[in-house]
Amino acid sequence: MSNCSRETIKIRNELAQIERVTAWLSQIARCREWDDQFIYHVQLSVEEILTNIVKYAYSDAGEHLIWLEAHFSDDRIELLIVDDGRAVNPLQLPPPNLSLGVEERPVGGLGVHIVRSVMDTVSYERRGRYNQLWLKKKTATQAK
Repeated sequence: MSNCSRETIKIRNELAQIERVTAWLSQIARCREWDDQFIYHVQLSVEEILTNIVKYAYSDAGEHLIWLEAHFSDDRIELLIVDDGRAVNPLQLPPPNLSLGVEERPVGGLGVHIVRSVMDTVSYERRGRYNQLWLKKKTATQAK
């Protein structure tokens, strides 16, 4: 079994690269023996954030690196997502109006709302030219 206390992965700013991150998170989940719902929430959150970064963070068409660092213990995961895109704090976006029908609701904001709903803590910081987003979640039960 590999050392499962900290892992990192770097990807290019391409939607197809998100599959690598999903596989990486699945490997971590197997190593830690986390339940399916827990890892689903983590994967969904990371996919939402990475999709937003790839689609909206960059003003040029050049290649950029996005990196993720995972810190974990038996009862939690803390993920740091770092990119060099425009300084945008996704946590300052207004919450979506869920009382409106799908056709009436403006596009955007729902992904961040979902992330905030399924993760225990989401925090943002701009450090120099980098966006840093922390996602933290405790497991429902400790690893087996």
